[in-house]
This record gives sequence, C-alpha cells and structure tokens, in this order.
Amino acid sequence: MKKIISFCLWGDNPKYTIGAIENAKLAKTIYPDWICRFYVSENVNQSIINKLIELNSEIIKKPNKNIF
Repeated sequence: MKKIISFCLWGDNPKYTIGAIENAKLAKTIYPDWICRFYVSENVNQSIINKLIELNSEIIKKPNKNIF
C-alpha cells in the first residue's frame, strides 16, 4: 500500500510555492516511507514543479477550472 501525503497547489504566490517545496523536504525527514503528491494547476511555474519532482514528489496536473 502506498502512503501518500497530498497537497493542492495553484498560482505563483511564493507563500505557497516555496511552502510546497519546504513541505516536500520536511516530509522526507518526518515521514520517510511516505510520498508527497501535489495536485497542481496550470498556472504553477514549471520551475516549482521541477523542484518538487527532484524531491521525489508525484505531480498530478489539473486544469484551473477543476480545482474546486
């Protein structure tokens, strides 16, 4: 069974994008057997997505209209 910590991320506000990266880093230390999964909208900067991927996070891209 996969152990998942899931997050939603949209927009380009550093308050959330940098926070997402920090969460992915912390999860590796606090929950080493778990995987972070980020549901991201189309307007999240690709550099943020790339960094999350580097941190072994799963990325699921969602169209902006289906966020909520």
